[in-house]
Amino acid sequence: MVDRNRQFESPDNPDFDHLELESSDLESELRQALRPRSAPPGFAARVMQQIPPDAQPAPRLAPRRARILSWLPAAIPAPARLAAVASLLVVILAGTFAWQQHQRRIAGERARRQVFTALQITHSTLQQVAENISSIQNRKDLQP
Repeated sequence: MVDRNRQFESPDNPDFDHLELESSDLESELRQALRPRSAPPGFAARVMQQIPPDAQPAPRLAPRRARILSWLPAAIPAPARLAAVASLLVVILAGTFAWQQHQRRIAGERARRQVFTALQITHSTLQQVAENISSIQNRKDLQP
């Protein structure tokens, strides 16, 4: 099957040159539109005039450490806030560890139940096999 896109790109196609010309025109138009240009004279002054005289500059971000502890009340001293965050982290880690231990215990109990079920199935199967063997031996003993 002929790829339709390839069909238009083939040099045997009379529209091939036209497609190539359109592609290069598009590229040159894009280059022209996206090339850097300097601002027209007076642009900065016009922008500055549009800003109200009582406008405040945007607040700068606080240092990262201050932003991390900013959710705690400001009345609490920084070392106490840091201790609170450290305590919270310890509680979270301890809770995570306890949860993992709990999940392991549940998985162990589930595996134990599966092993017991498998042993019961094996026991009943072996019992049936033993009964079959004993019935076969009884038949052989009864035959002359």
